Amino acid sequence: MLLVVTPYTLRYLIQFAIDSYVANATDHDGPPLWHGIAYLAGIVAMLIIQSFAHNHYMFMLGVIGGQCRAVLVSAIFEKSMRVMGRGNANAAGKESGINEKSSESTSGQNKGDEVWSSGQLTSFLSVDCARVGQTASAIHIVWTAPLSLTVAISLCK
Repeated sequence: MLLVVTPYTLRYLIQFAIDSYVANATDHDGPPLWHGIAYLAGIVAMLIIQSFAHNHYMFMLGVIGGQCRAVLVSAIFEKSMRVMGRGNANAAGKESGINEKSSESTSGQNKGDEVWSSGQLTSFLSVDCARVGQTASAIHIVWTAPLSLTVAISLCK
């Protein structure tokens, strides 16, 4: 909201400066000085609030994105250990009569499971989980953009 309202207020400050200049050039009474100071103080306050709000939003986005990514990485890693057979290599080796090295050399193939390489797992953990954190920003833009556009269009004359 402040991103839309600040330039709108700046318009009034510029109009104040023009009116003061014209009044000074024609020796007439101009607008009171406190109007200009109030416009300037309002713009500075809006920019400060806007900066703090944006920085807080970015911080919280990083915290939430990091938490989501940590949960996903943990869940994917746990699942990949079951799919690749490394998480239960000791149990599988004892039951089927093979040792741990030969169990790992099957390159992750358990009774009907698909084969996952270490590269695919690393790619999934790094790239795809990072996109989850970026999605929060996109979701925020989806609901704030129409609101900002509505306010901007309603303020246009």
